[in-house]
Amino acid sequence: MARRGQAAPHDVMRAAFYSLWGVLTIVLIFAVIFMFVRLGQQADELDTAAAAVRATGTVRDDTPVSDRPVVRLYFAHPSELRLVPEDRPLALTGSTLENCRLAIEALIAGPAAGAGPALPPAARVRALYLLDSGELVLDFTRDVDAPAIHSAGAEWLLIQALAHTLTQAGLQGANDRPVATVRLLYEGSPTEDSFPAHIQLAGPVRPDPRLVGG
Repeated sequence: MARRGQAAPHDVMRAAFYSLWGVLTIVLIFAVIFMFVRLGQQADELDTAAAAVRATGTVRDDTPVSDRPVVRLYFAHPSELRLVPEDRPLALTGSTLENCRLAIEALIAGPAAGAGPALPPAARVRALYLLDSGELVLDFTRDVDAPAIHSAGAEWLLIQALAHTLTQAGLQGANDRPVATVRLLYEGSPTEDSFPAHIQLAGPVRPDPRLVGG
C-alpha cells in the first residue's frame, strides 16, 4: 500500500506510459507532416522536369557551364567564302540525335562575335532522323528560307556549317552511332525542289575541309 501523499507504483507507471505515448504521438505527427511535405517537393520537381521535356525535348541540365563538354560550332565568315569555328559548352546527353539537336539550336542562336550566322534565327527543325548508315536527315520548316540565305555562297555555307558541326566526333552519344553525312529536307521534301535555290543537292553532304580557316 502506498503511503499517504505518495503515488501508487501503478499510478507512476501509468503517468510515465501516457507521457511516453504523448511524446511518440508528437514524433509520429511530425514524421507524417515531413513525409507529406517531401512528397509535395518531389511532385514539384517531377512537374518541373516534365515541363522542361515538353519545352525542349530534353530534361533541364543544371551542370555548370564550365563543366560542360565543349562543342565546335561553325558559322559563316562575313565574306561568305569560308566558315569560322567557335567552341561552345553544351549540355550533351548520351544520344547522338539529341546532341545534334542541341548543336543545331546553338547554330540558330548565332555566333558570339566575329562571324555571321549560318542559319536564320527563325529556322526550326520539323524532324530529325539518324539512319543506320550514319546519315543524319534534317527536315527544316520553311522559316529556314530567309532572304539573307538567297545566294549561292550563303546557301553553301549554311549546308557546310551543318555538315561540319554535326559530323564531329564529340556529338556521338555513348554506345550510339556517329554522324557521317547530312541530308537536308525542306518541309518534308527534297531540298532541290525549293530550297536551296542556287545549289543542287543530289544526296547527303560531307564536310568540305577547304571551307575552314584560311
